[in-house]
Parts: sequence; structure tokens; C-alpha cells
Amino acid sequence: YQRRVHGHDDRVTPVDLIVFLHELNDFKRAAMAIQTAFAKESPNGGPAYTMQMIVSILQTLLTFDPLPILLMRTLLQCMSTYPKLVEFVCSRFLIQLIQKNIWENDVLWKGFKKCVVDYQPRTFPTILQLPQRHQVGILEQEPSLIVPFNDWLKSPSSPVNKAMISTSLMTFLHQNVKKHRS
Repeated sequence: YQRRVHGHDDRVTPVDLIVFLHELNDFKRAAMAIQTAFAKESPNGGPAYTMQMIVSILQTLLTFDPLPILLMRTLLQCMSTYPKLVEFVCSRFLIQLIQKNIWENDVLWKGFKKCVVDYQPRTFPTILQLPQRHQVGILEQEPSLIVPFNDWLKSPSSPVNKAMISTSLMTFLHQNVKKHRS
């Protein structure tokens, strides 16, 4: 791994370490090691990993094919530790995951949906970036999103061009909002 990342340099950076841990087949130990690494403090008492380092890690992991199984776990852990990361994730990273067909891996898709639920309404534009069948599918699988997503879509301040919303999504919302509003 060191040679692949650094050529002849034997030093492993903190970013390299986290990326390497995502390549391990022992997911339980890798997850514990990642959690431990992120819990470490720098010599000045702050987090050992800066926002720039976290973004670098996430962008590197996004280049993997297939995506690492621990990606969404790491992402959610980072988002809870680094609140400023939420904007980057909601505006760019989730879209990149959609472009990688995140729904094709059940474990990653489950983490993606958790992220969409946990960070709503910031994640609502992401739902509209999904293919039509997955727009409805995520709402069927996560019914707690139906009412707030519908309200966001219909809000005058919503940035969505209403003409761009699929008929299947509008039909689904029309059929389901009333029974979930309580």
C-alpha cells in the first residue's frame, strides 16, 4: 500500500491510514480502527483530522471501484463529528454517490438513506437527483421523509422548478401525504 500511494516514500499520512483501513476485509476491526483514529486529538488538543483531510479521504474513497463497504459508516461518523462537513456532503458528495449508482449495494444504500433522513431538509435536493424509480423508492422505504419532503417541494422558497418533478413522484406524494401526516 505504501508504495502504491507514495512511490518510494515510507511515510503514511493520516489520510493514507484511513483510506487503507477501508481496503481491509475485516470490516469490524477496520471500523473500530477508523473510529479510534477519528477520536484521536492533535497535539494542540483539537481533532487530529481537519476538514480538509476528511474531504480528501472522502474524495479518495469515492474513486474506488467498487465503493468501500465502510464508506457510508465513515461518512456519517464524520458528519456527526464535523458539522461543517454537512454542507459539502449534502451539496456535492451525495450527488457523486448517485452518479456511482449507490443503490446497487444494499449496505451503502442503507447508509445513504440514513444520511438523507438524518440531515433533512438539506438532503431533499438530493432525492430529486435520483433516477425516478429511486425517488419514489426512497420515500417508500423511509416514510418519515414523505410529509417533510412534500412540504419542502411545495414551499414557495423551494429552489425546485416544479415542472421538473416527475409525474410518478407527484402521484406518489399525492397518494401518501395524507395518511402520513399526523
